[in-house]
Amino acid sequence: MIRLALGFGLAAIVMLYSFNMAEWRVAETALPRYCSDHEGVLKRVHEILTEKNPVGEHEKRPYMVAAKLLYMIPQESGETTEAYLLRLGAEIREKCR
Repeated sequence: MIRLALGFGLAAIVMLYSFNMAEWRVAETALPRYCSDHEGVLKRVHEILTEKNPVGEHEKRPYMVAAKLLYMIPQESGETTEAYLLRLGAEIREKCR
């Protein structure tokens, strides 16, 4: 019984560490990459969320880079697209200081 409890405790510690490191990576290394063109990135995120075929004839890479934000900072349940874009822009600007 004690071994099982220790196993669960160790697994919980490893998971918490992993989640904290992922949050740190997003905050310290991933978000600052968007500082140079944060308005363009927000525009592309808006297109990804609202249009059926946002890329069209454009280059795909900028849209793939913008789409990463949807995973790093997900839209909350019930949050409108406009509110999400405002929150996303505020978080990017906060990291760009």
